[in-house]
This record gives sequence, C-alpha cells and structure tokens, in this order.
Amino acid sequence: MRRWLPIALAAAVPHAAHADGVSEELSAGAASGSRWVSNQLAGTWDVDPAWQLRLDLSATRAAGAATGETYVGSLSAVFSPDEHWSLRLNGGWSPEVVSDVTVPIPTGGLPDTAPPPDARLHATASWIALGVGVDYHSATDDVHSVSASLGVGETYFRTHQAVVGVDGTRPDGTALSTAGTELGCGVAMCAGASGMGLAQTAELGQFAVNASITDTIDRDTDLSLDASYYLYGDDPTRSGYFALATLTASTRASATSTPLLRAALAPSVTHRWGALSASLRLAYTRNASGREFDTSAAVSVEYAIGLAAPRRLTLDARLEASSHGNTGDPPTPAGSAALGLQYSW
Repeated sequence: MRRWLPIALAAAVPHAAHADGVSEELSAGAASGSRWVSNQLAGTWDVDPAWQLRLDLSATRAAGAATGETYVGSLSAVFSPDEHWSLRLNGGWSPEVVSDVTVPIPTGGLPDTAPPPDARLHATASWIALGVGVDYHSATDDVHSVSASLGVGETYFRTHQAVVGVDGTRPDGTALSTAGTELGCGVAMCAGASGMGLAQTAELGQFAVNASITDTIDRDTDLSLDASYYLYGDDPTRSGYFALATLTASTRASATSTPLLRAALAPSVTHRWGALSASLRLAYTRNASGREFDTSAAVSVEYAIGLAAPRRLTLDARLEASSHGNTGDPPTPAGSAALGLQYSW
C-alpha cells in the first residue's frame, strides 16, 4: 500500500546503468473502510556520463473512512565516477495536506463505553526531507555479482490536528462530548496530562538509516535484503496528530498520512527469463509506538519490449496483500494493485 511513505529519499536502490527515460505508475488499494488511488510520474536525464538527475512526482487521493489528497515531489542526483561506485543526493517535499480521519480512541483515561468511541479528526500536515547515500556494484562480466547500498536521511514533519467530534456514549447512554477530560490521555496518548485541547500543532524530526544488499546469481536471479531503522527528535507517541491519526490509523485507513516507523525489513527474489521477469517481495515494519506492525507480500511481473536501440519500453504489474496488526486486536487486511510503464532511450 502506498500509505507507507513519502517517496523514500535515502532508500537503498540497486545499481542501474544510466539512461534517459520517463515512467508512470497507476495504483489503487483498499483497507479498513478506506480506498485510495495514486498516480506517480518519474523522469531521468543523463547530464553527462557521470551525472544523472531524477524527478519524481506523485498524487494520492483517499476516500471512505479517511479522505484527503497528498502531493509529493522529490529530486535526486546520482554521481557515478566509475562502474563500481555511485553517490546519491536526494531532496523531497510535500505541501500541506488536508485529511479527515475517523479513528478509534484508546480507552485509557476514558469512561467505559460500548462500543469504544471514535474521534473525528481534521488535520493538515507537510514534510520536507534530505538524504544522501552511496552504492557499490561489483560490475564484473562473470555470472555472479553483488550490489550494496547505504543511505541516511532526515525528514521534518509539521502538522496541525483538530478533534471535530467524538462518536460514543457513556455507560448511562448519554453521548460523549469533545470537551474537557472526556478525551483525556486516551486521545493524546500522553502520560500524566489531565486532558488535551481540541486543536494541536506538532513538529517532529525523523532520522532514517537504510541499507540493502543484492546478490545476482547466474545473471538471471537476484536475492535482495533491505533494512531500515528510524530515530526521532522527540517521542512520536506524544506528538498530537502523529500519536492518534498516524500511529493508530494511517496504516489501516489513510493513504494521505505518513506512519512513523521504527524498523523495516524486506527480503525479495527476482528472476528473469529474457524479456520477462517476476519478483516476490516480503516486508515487515514496526511502528514507533511499539504496538503496531505491518506484514505484506507483493508479486510483480515486468516485460521489456525491445525497440530500435537504444530505445526500450517496459510494462509492469504488481499485486500486494498486507495485514496491519495492533497488540491485543485482530489483524486488519488490506490490498493494492498497480500498473506501470517505462520508456527509455
């Protein structure tokens, strides 16, 4: 699902030969009463034999339990002094995103209710990111080669959240209101506070370390492992919108928010039969809250159509199934599909 991320700015990427090109991917998914569609455009330009620029633009629209639109842009520059080493510089930005999300309120600090109450949130969020990475490729003519990548990135989030309503009742049947301590620490996910206001502004810095390694066997089979770890400038579980709308719900309900992760691990295998290739990718991510996690499996197929050299057209399709887990709650399933094409020359 695309709800996971802004474009990964310092993510490890496999070594690839430079080439000018454009690509587009259309995707759609559903999870926990929400639906989303997304369109991503990318273009690459070889400035000279050593330098390449890449521009990525994406737009995502969500409907259902979570609504809103997200626009993301990133620009990267790759410097390859030889066939073995590459240096990546990345920058990305998302303008202010407006989203409306309905999420369950953690019951700590609230009177017993049946069923548990929901909070209706109206939030705006934006982020900016910078990253740097280095890639190594053994670049031999033998049947076996190895690629490795290491990257670091810093993302700065800013958000404003307002609780516009609470849907729930007290044990005596009267409706909950959004005022005072009835929301309590259950909504703010805080410790030692007597309550929260109906509107909050939060800022948060995230530092990410990403690494990957790919082992190519007999030229046609790639075995890969990607790993990421995230650190924060403040406790993300006490940061307003991030605590309630993002950590609690984004992986289940909102394509327009960015879940704050603690760690991610993703093994994959790719095999090529001439112009046709297929990939299987598994992924496990744990949110910064420590209570939530996601597992997913994605299968993708790619077919390259050879045109008059050096032109090339590549078609691809992807199906993904995922499950969101929360300590003490049953898992929530989700799924997505994508179609894309790439033209290079």
